[in-house]
Amino acid sequence: MRLKYEMVADGEDNRIRALRDLDGVDYGDIGGIVSNEDNLSHDGDCWVEFGAKVLGNARVADNALISGNSEVSQNAVVNGNTLVSESACIYGNSLVSGGFIGGGTHIKGDTVIYGSPTIKSGHIVTGRFDKTPICIAWNRGIVCFDGQKGKINIDGDSFDVKTIHKEIDHLAEMRDICSEDMKDLEFHIEHIKEWMNRYNYL
Repeated sequence: MRLKYEMVADGEDNRIRALRDLDGVDYGDIGGIVSNEDNLSHDGDCWVEFGAKVLGNARVADNALISGNSEVSQNAVVNGNTLVSESACIYGNSLVSGGFIGGGTHIKGDTVIYGSPTIKSGHIVTGRFDKTPICIAWNRGIVCFDGQKGKINIDGDSFDVKTIHKEIDHLAEMRDICSEDMKDLEFHIEHIKEWMNRYNYL
């Protein structure tokens, strides 16, 4: 395997320096801070930009980019073509496999995010219970279990589980959601309902 970076001391921290050209990175560029080489894969074009950090047992792989004073830590994994920026934080046992995470958003717990969502409004997204995701990002936003109300939350709006399919038809019309995205949304809703049933919320 051809190494793509080396670690250089920066006070008490380890900073990365590129050993070859990557997409958007030139040989010799100085990047962000990592705890060890396990934090950043040598494969793909994944990178940690100056100002960003990947710490603990966290892992960045594939073509993911961590930038803009963001931090990935604990046991979180960021891969795919994910862009993490704007002081976003990803930690816990979270898995982020696509999309843009920014705007000071915190992704934590056992959250699983995939597809191509844009999450940048300062949300705190969390999942829990034996690594079962209760928040799933879809291509247009976030679908999750609303623990306080025992309902399903879609992009900030709560829906009763028993009537949700009638309600999301109205949501789709109001937000001009295409049929393909609706299938994606309904798939995730069923996943959340299965989770709720498993833990006796239904």
